[in-house]
This record gives sequence, C-alpha cells and structure tokens, in this order.
Amino acid sequence: RGGSAATWFAQSTEAKLEQAGAYAHIDRKFTGYRDGKYREQLEVRATPGAVHPAPVDADGRLRFSAALSLLVRTLDGVARGLLPHVAAELGCEPRFLAGLCDAAPSAPSDNGSSEDRGEDRGEDGGEDGGEDRGEVSGACGCRGVPLIEASELDAAVTSEAERIRGAARASASFIDADADADAAEAPRLAHSLLRLCRYDSRREGAYGTDVLCEEHNDVGLLTLDVCASAAGLHALRRSDGLWVPVEETALRADGGVALVVMVGDTLARLSAGHFAPCKHRVVAPRSGERVGLPFLFRGRSDAVLDTRPALAAAAAAGRVAHLAELETVTIRDLPSFDSARSILKGWFRSVRKPKPIESAM
Repeated sequence: RGGSAATWFAQSTEAKLEQAGAYAHIDRKFTGYRDGKYREQLEVRATPGAVHPAPVDADGRLRFSAALSLLVRTLDGVARGLLPHVAAELGCEPRFLAGLCDAAPSAPSDNGSSEDRGEDRGEDGGEDGGEDRGEVSGACGCRGVPLIEASELDAAVTSEAERIRGAARASASFIDADADADAAEAPRLAHSLLRLCRYDSRREGAYGTDVLCEEHNDVGLLTLDVCASAAGLHALRRSDGLWVPVEETALRADGGVALVVMVGDTLARLSAGHFAPCKHRVVAPRSGERVGLPFLFRGRSDAVLDTRPALAAAAAAGRVAHLAELETVTIRDLPSFDSARSILKGWFRSVRKPKPIESAM
C-alpha cells in the first residue's frame, strides 16, 4: 500500500532526480521523476527483464526496484486477464485486443551473467524484441500472473532484486548525465506504465480547493488502481454528475486491498462509447500524505485500429460488435483524428442548404 514508495519519496529532491532522472521522453515515452504544483510523480515502465528507472534503497540495495518490477508484471498480467472479458462484451476475439498491445513484460533471466542478460534479450528479437511484439501478443498474450502470497513477498522481492542488478546498472548508466552519450543506449520501454503519485495534505489544490489532481480521463485501454495509502480517488457518476469516493481503505481480513479498474480513452473510442471512459479526480488526504500506484495499461502507439475484420466476422456470425468503424488510424493518431472529425462535423452543420426561392404570384 505504498509503504516503500513513501520511503522513496521521503528522500531529498536531489537524490530522487539522481536515481530516476528528470521527467522526460525516453524511447518516445515519458518516464522519470518530477515535483509538480500539486503532486510528486514517478513514472516507471517495464524494460526487458527489469524496470526503468530503477531506483535504489537508502542502503544502496534494489529491493524497491524489485518490488516495482513485480508489481508491474502482476498488474500487467491482471490487465491481460481482463482482455477476454472485454472482448466478449465487445463481440470480438481476444486476439484482436491482445494484438494492439506490447508483449507481456518478462521476468529477469536466470541464465548468464547479470551484465549480459539485458543485452542478450535485446538482440535476439525474442518475446520482448520490438520486431515481434505484435505477433507474440497477438497469439493471445492474456496470460495471468500468479499473485504473490503475503508470506512469500519478502523472498520474492529479494530474489527479484538479485536478478535485476545487472539490468539496473545499465539503466543507471543511461540516467547518469556524465555518462558517454554514445556508449549509453536508451532502454526499450513498454507503452504501459506504473505512475507513483504522492499527494501532500498541506498543498493547496486547484483554484483553492482540495483537488490535487483535476478531473480527467486516462489515456489507454484500462487503468488498474490499487487501493492507495489513504482515500482520495473520486469517480464522476454519470447519472447525476456527483463525485463518488471509490476507494476502500480498510484492509480485508486476508490482507488484500481493493483494485479499481477504470476504462481509458482508447477503449472508449475503440468501442464507440459502449465502454464509457471513467472521469476521475484525486482530492487531498485529510492529513499526512497519500501515495497512489495507478497502472495504465496501454496499447502500442503504432498499433493500427482496423476494426473491419472484427466487424465482418461478427456480422457473419449474426452477433453485434460494439466497435467503431476504423480502418487506418493508429492509437497515436486517435486524438488528432477525433479533433479533425469534430471540426468537419461542425463545418457541415454550419453549411445549410439554401432555401428555395418562392415564385412571385
């Protein structure tokens, strides 16, 4: 519930920037640390066999990075496990949705030296290779990841930290501003991300309110939000326009916490609004801090949203497919595509047919 993250955020700004790098584009994706007006934020993405950035503990160990790596793989597996259910509701094959995503993040390899593992996985073009991502996930990457029992978590984190040490060194060399730019190769990052957010009750929110993250929809297919260290997530109820607290802060008897699943803009657009995007916001905790760990499950930015085969297959089978009619637009182009459509619709509405001239009697 954000304990390790809270410890990491408690470090000095200099230490956090040194470990995670400033929030910036790497591999055409945002990652790193920033301290914004209303919150602190660390964005972490999966790399082959590790995560980037790979922050360290105060004693120099990699247990925090290992915990992040395990959490990313677990939540990614849960999201992929939901895809068949989403596909069934949409009336399409799970393969169609899985084909829009990266390959599932892999655990660090146990073979070979730790220094070589990251390089080998990048060159062999295997499961995590960029060339084969669509085919691998298209083969139905809806593989669930077994959840780790609380009693086994400490051992799992220790084991993960041992395996990712080599990959973490490579990641750190890239962050180091003094490193040789030619020798440091940018890591290949997944499109999905884990966003660690720290909200301080002492900060004033937008327009003098307690809202520290203004209302918005997430970009992506699904957002999985593990119950934060303190309540604060609100969702907009469409029936009456009221903001509703959705987090369950009390631990269950078995030690589990609530997992909130929200629809993102990409899925809403792909389903032609059948799945409505979940508009949400975050308010300040009553006291202390709130550390949230939302996981944004996204498709590949270059994935082409061609729904024609899925629509044709559904029609041939006599079932309804809740899919928008799309052909060549990519996920990356969806916002500009929708903006252009909106402009054209507005223009056509403004052009009225001339009234017929009545003949004089």
